[in-house]
Amino acid sequence: MSGSWQAALLIARRWFLLKQHWGIARLIFWFSVLGISIGVSALTIVSSIFKGLHDSIYAVLLEQEPHLLLLPEQGRALREIGALDSLLRHLPEARLSVPVLSERVVVARQGALAPALFTAAAESLLQRSTLQQGILLGEPMLRAQRAVLLGAALADRLRALPGDTVELLTPAALERLALGIPTGRAASAVVVGIVRPGVVEQSSFAVYADTVFGRTLIDIPPGSYSAVQVWLHDIKYTDAVATSLRQKLARHGVIVQPWQERHRQLYDVLRLERLGTTLVLALIVLVATFGVTASLVMSVVQKQRDIGILRALGISAREVQRIYLLQGIGVGAIGTVLGALLGGLFYWGQRRYGWLRLDPSRYILSQVPVELSAWDIATIGLIAFMLAIVAALYPAARAARLHPAAVLREE
Repeated sequence: MSGSWQAALLIARRWFLLKQHWGIARLIFWFSVLGISIGVSALTIVSSIFKGLHDSIYAVLLEQEPHLLLLPEQGRALREIGALDSLLRHLPEARLSVPVLSERVVVARQGALAPALFTAAAESLLQRSTLQQGILLGEPMLRAQRAVLLGAALADRLRALPGDTVELLTPAALERLALGIPTGRAASAVVVGIVRPGVVEQSSFAVYADTVFGRTLIDIPPGSYSAVQVWLHDIKYTDAVATSLRQKLARHGVIVQPWQERHRQLYDVLRLERLGTTLVLALIVLVATFGVTASLVMSVVQKQRDIGILRALGISAREVQRIYLLQGIGVGAIGTVLGALLGGLFYWGQRRYGWLRLDPSRYILSQVPVELSAWDIATIGLIAFMLAIVAALYPAARAARLHPAAVLREE
C-alpha cells in the first residue's frame, strides 16, 4: 500500500472509528452497517432455504417420477416398442426404461368413488424402480392375479387397507353405464400395499398394477404401450438425452417429455417466489446504502474545516476522495462480514439442530431444508460490498471538490 493510501486509511479510521464526537452522522453510519448486515444475513438465509427447497423437490419429485417420458404423438399407443426398447438399452445415460400402460379410471369401494390414474408395468421393472421405497403399508410385490398398489391419499379417501377389494371403472365402462348399456361387473382388484409417490398430489390418484392385469382392464393392441418411462443415471443428462432422442425418434411419432416440462408450473412458481423475495430483501441493503451516503455527506459538512486544513497542508483532492471511499469500503466490509456470519450461523444451526421444524403429518419434510454454497455467499456479499462503495462515490466527490481557501475563509 502506497503512502497516500496509508494516510487516507489512518484519517478515515480516526474520523469514524474513535470513541469520540458521537453525533447524528456516526449514528446513521452504524445504523447503515447494521442495515447491510441484516440485509446480507436475510438474503443468505432466504437463498439457503429456497435452494434447500429446490434440491429437496429434486430429490422427492424424482424419487418415483421418471426423468423422461416417451409418449405417442398420435393415437393411444406406442407400437414400435421393440425398436424403442433396443434404442434405450444402448443409451449409456439410461439407467432404467419401463414401458407402462396408463388409463384414467374411477376407483370404488363400499359406495365411495374417487378418480385415479391407473398405471401398469412389468412387476420386475416396478421392483427395480424406486416405487417400492415409498411403501407405507403392505408390500410392493404384486403376487395376486388382480393386485394393485394405492396412493396413500387415495386409500385414505376410500378407507382402503391392504387386503381390501376395490372396483375399477374405465372411461369406456362409465360411458356404457351412462348410456344404459349393461357392462357386467367392474374389474375388481385386491389392495396389496399403500404407497406414497414422490409428488404429494399423485398420492391422491395413483393406482399401480402389473401389465397382465393392465391389459385386461385397458383396451390397447397387444404388444403396445401407453408410454415408456426412462430413468437416467444422473438428472443433469436430461436435456442432452432429450435432445438426442428427439432427433432419433422424430420420424417415429414419439414425443420426448423431460420431467421439467411436466412440472414447469411448479418450478415457475418457485422461481418467481424466490425472485420476488430476493428483490424485497435486497431493498434492505439498498436502503442501508442510502444511509451510508447520508452519513458520509453529513461527515463532509462537519469536517469541512479539517478537509480545508488537510488540503492546505498539501493533501490532494484525490487523496481526500480516497478517505471517503475507504469509509464506504469499511461499511461494506463490516456489514457484509457480519451478515455472512449471521447467515452462516443460521445455516449451520438449521442443518445440525433443525431449528425450523415442519409437521410430518402434513408435509413430506420434517424440517425446513437449507442448502448453501460458497458461491451464494460470495455473490450476495460482493453485491452488498459494491453497493456500499457506490454509496460513497458522491460524498467522496463532494469532499474532493472543496477548495481549501474557500473553506478556511468560511470557517
